[in-house]
Order: sequence, then structure tokens, then C-alpha cells
Amino acid sequence: MPEREGGCAGAAGGGGGEAGGGRGLMKENQAAGYLFEVEILELLRESGFVNVETKTLEGRGTSHQIDAYGVYSIPIPFTYPIRLIAEAKCYEKTIGIHQIRSFFGVITDISENYFVKKGATNTNTRYLDTGCFFSANSFTLRSQNFAWAHNIFLVSFSGIMQMNTIIKNIRDFLKEPAIKESLKMGKQNLIANYQIWKNPEQPQDKIHHPEYPSIVFGIIDKVCPVVLVGNKGWHKRILIPPDTDKVNGIKISRKSQPGSILFEIVVYDKNGDLETIYFTIPTRIAKKITGRIDKTETGEKVFDLDIPLVSWKEGQSIRRIITIEVTLPEERRKDRLRKIKGRAEPKKELKREDMVIMEK
Repeated sequence: MPEREGGCAGAAGGGGGEAGGGRGLMKENQAAGYLFEVEILELLRESGFVNVETKTLEGRGTSHQIDAYGVYSIPIPFTYPIRLIAEAKCYEKTIGIHQIRSFFGVITDISENYFVKKGATNTNTRYLDTGCFFSANSFTLRSQNFAWAHNIFLVSFSGIMQMNTIIKNIRDFLKEPAIKESLKMGKQNLIANYQIWKNPEQPQDKIHHPEYPSIVFGIIDKVCPVVLVGNKGWHKRILIPPDTDKVNGIKISRKSQPGSILFEIVVYDKNGDLETIYFTIPTRIAKKITGRIDKTETGEKVFDLDIPLVSWKEGQSIRRIITIEVTLPEERRKDRLRKIKGRAEPKKELKREDMVIMEK
């Protein structure tokens, strides 16, 4: 297969020798991509998928080196176990349609590699394969349309502060003189050196390594998958009532950016403090949600956000699917009244201490 473009080592690439080894100087953008792949892999392990790893998967026509794959930990009746096939890219530019088209070919080849020969199947386990494309940057509208048509989920981390911390960390590492001059070391040596640099033994050397975020998979109104990003361990601190699976949340803001809409919501944690959660939705599918928000009164629900969680109590795992009922903040009503009455009152800045989460 042709060589992959600079960026994350991707599912689009076939198996083979170690990238960057013995092939001249590895491009900095390519090296950044390999390290971003490592970070996504670590975040996925915490997010509710099990056996998440980078591995070569056999397709019907060839083998494929996958950035990350894993089987969903909560089974669903009347379907095969869900296997996430992930691609990760750390481009400084927007992801175009050709990257998504290549990823689609990989997923198709892997998902069609089931057959029966002389009464025997070629594998003991069958999966429902689903593709998810993670990007440090945004996606073009053409790539969004193609992904939607072929059931590929797009996750852009563009504009999310916690993920920008990871990307900056990677860039800072690659600016180290010893690393910059040694990009011939190959992928595995590069990753090993990055892990040493990221987890130094001396406390004074940890100034470059801020605490990383936690991500959780969710779904809006049972149709729109999203990846929720918050401070480390945020999903373990959410206050979940013992007699219901519903949690109240408030939409704080939304921001239009190239290729996506960035949302910010808050929920209460077990200490009564607010946990802030961020996620993006591709522009193509965000229009329905933003249109609904624009027509919604304060205190009314704008969408449900279902999150599967696995918690532990006294050494026993507890699986739950909680629903965050996201409403508009109380300030929304005052803004509407000002517009209706034509008042020229200055708009009061919404502060977190002024927010009220509606009690059931």
C-alpha cells in the first residue's frame, strides 16, 4: 500500500516496517502524529472501552495497522459486540475528504472479512465494527458529508483547552534539541523517549507536564455520538442520585468555529462544585441542535446526553447509563424579556454563581 501522509500513524496505512526507521529523517508533523496517537490510546483506555490497543487487524484484502481499537464494555442485545476502529490525526491543517475516504476503505475491508469455508468460519468472534476519526483539527464540509453517508463518526478536539494542552506538550517535546536532531530514531524509540520525557522521575522536571484530561463517550438524544472532555477524573466525580439515572446540567456556551460547534456544559459533582465538560459537533449535524436551542426558553431542556459509566464500589464494578438533562441557564429568560420589551438595559454577564440548576 502507499505510504501514509505526515500526521498520526493511521488505520489507512498497511502493516510493514517501522515508520521513520531507515527511511531518512522523520518529518516533525509525522512524529507529532505518532505521539498524538499514543495520547488518544491512553484516553480511550479510561473511557469505557476494554482491551484498547494498537494492533494489526486482518481485512479481506490486506492487513491494517490500526491506531486504536477496542470492544465496548456494555453489551447491547441483538447485535454483535461493538468494536471501535479508531484513526487519529494530528495535522495542523483541516482534515479533507481523501483521509476519510481512505479510512472508509480500511473499515470496509476489515468488517467484510467474515466467511465460511468447508463448514468452518474464519474466526470464532464476530464484531459490529464502527469507525471513529479523531483529529486535533477540524474537518472540511466535504469530509463531513462523506463520513455521515458512510456511518463514520468524526471527533474534532479543535478549541478544547484540555486537548490543546496535550498537543502543545507534543510540540514542546519535538522542539527539544536532542529530539529534533534525532528524528531518525524510528517510531518506537520516539514514543519511548516521549514517555520518559512526559513522566520524569524528578519532581522539578514535571513543570512541563500538566494534568491531562479524561474523555467519555456520550450520545445526544440517542442519535448524535460525541466525545466529552473534562478535567482528569471528572466522570468519576459526577453526583448521581441513588434512585434515578438522571442528572441535571446547564449549557453555558456554544461557539462556532471552522468545521464544528464547540459546546460547554456544567454538572454538579459530589462536593457541590461544578464540573465543566466540553465537546464539539461537526457543523453538518449540529444545525438541528443549535436551531432547537435558539427556540428554547430558559429552564427548558435542549437535549439529553446519555453517558455509559463504569464505577467501582468495594471492589465491585457497577455499570450505569446516566442521562444528563441539559437546560438553558436562568439568564436566558432575562435576555428574552429585554428584547421583547425593547429595554436598553446593559446585558449582565452570566456568572457561574448566578446559575440555577432546576430541581425536579
